Amino acid sequence: MKKVSLLLCALFLVSAAAFAQQLTQVDRDKDVQYLQQTSDGVVAATKGLSAAQMKFKPAPDRWSVAETLEHIAVAEDFIFQNVTDKIMKAPLREHVADSPLGQPLDAYEWLLFNGAHSERHTKQILEVKADPNFPKN
Repeated sequence: MKKVSLLLCALFLVSAAAFAQQLTQVDRDKDVQYLQQTSDGVVAATKGLSAAQMKFKPAPDRWSVAETLEHIAVAEDFIFQNVTDKIMKAPLREHVADSPLGQPLDAYEWLLFNGAHSERHTKQILEVKADPNFPKN
């Protein structure tokens, strides 16, 4: 997963550099920092968890930490593939593809969506870990 996040960051930097007239250096720096921060948040939230902790589900209809991580990885693969296959054929902000948000996103928005998606699921992992029945180890 971290590899995919780093690939997305690299893709973002290359794309942003190619179309610099549309994004300022401050925007690029802020956005790359956000993507790295959200990736680091996932790693920090899951580092050192035991198998029992990874598999713990606070309720039958809730995801475990492992299921959440799997979802993040699958979604990042989808986003990366979507951006490279459909969106990067045009300048960063000039081509869009449908999103799960019900509106099309351009490449820049897809990359920010990736960070927001990881951030949202990191909070979900922290909620699972805060459950009173979460295994001690």
